[in-house]
Amino acid sequence: MRAGRGAATLALAWCLGAPGALQAEAPSDVAVAPVAPGALGAPAELDYQVYFGGLKALALAAEIDLSSARYRVRLSAHTEGLIDWIVDWTAQSASEGLVAGGGLQPERHTTVSTVRGNRRDTSLAFHRDGSIDASVEPPIEADDREPVSAEQARGALDPISAVLIAAHQVAAQGSCDQRVKVFDGRRRYDLEFRDGGPATVPPSEYSSFSGAATLCLFRYIKIAGYEKPGGRWGNPHDADRVYRVWLAPIVAGLPPLPVRIEAEGTFGDLIVHLVEAGKRAG
Repeated sequence: MRAGRGAATLALAWCLGAPGALQAEAPSDVAVAPVAPGALGAPAELDYQVYFGGLKALALAAEIDLSSARYRVRLSAHTEGLIDWIVDWTAQSASEGLVAGGGLQPERHTTVSTVRGNRRDTSLAFHRDGSIDASVEPPIEADDREPVSAEQARGALDPISAVLIAAHQVAAQGSCDQRVKVFDGRRRYDLEFRDGGPATVPPSEYSSFSGAATLCLFRYIKIAGYEKPGGRWGNPHDADRVYRVWLAPIVAGLPPLPVRIEAEGTFGDLIVHLVEAGKRAG
């Protein structure tokens, strides 16, 4: 199920909105995502349902708050049904930063997750020179994984801010094509996006959305921070796996957001359906 949780983590990050390239006036090592003026809006709430191997597996929720000065995204997830009985997994993740000079600049990212009562914490602080302070519990050494060097992490984005890039790229450029550096506190990886073209999401009893969308394809490329060779969870096919996400403008004032996600996991396929989307009341 760990492979499913890994895909779900990407899905969790995908449940939001906006970024793109380096901001001209920012230091060269700092990734700052440009934001179109029309992308700012009132707080939005999105609910997703995740199916793994044909079973209802996870409930995901996202809250996106973009103002003229700051951005903040909160995500939460928990297992359901038979998967919950087996795994009992919960996760809460949040990213926030500045909206300045037409761009997003991450400042902080936190993640707290539990699996069968075992807690894992991550806290990231981003600096304008591109360096990142990371605090994780349990420590990296306890995971028997290859460490991520400060240089490897430099200039990377947290998973939420990184995925915001692709949605804004679609809104601003009409293209998914790009490669984004990501550091989650333990692992350094790249997300490589490419265009899948215009698409139509058919009506479904599982989803609140149907209609025209943009299909983006992406690969998860491991850089550093993974299990040492011989680990039982490694999969040689991970680098070749292609994930698919359909984006559509579902909340006024925000860039296109995910309405469906598909991923082929080691132990079964993962499908994410949008259940509900709207602006927060009040």
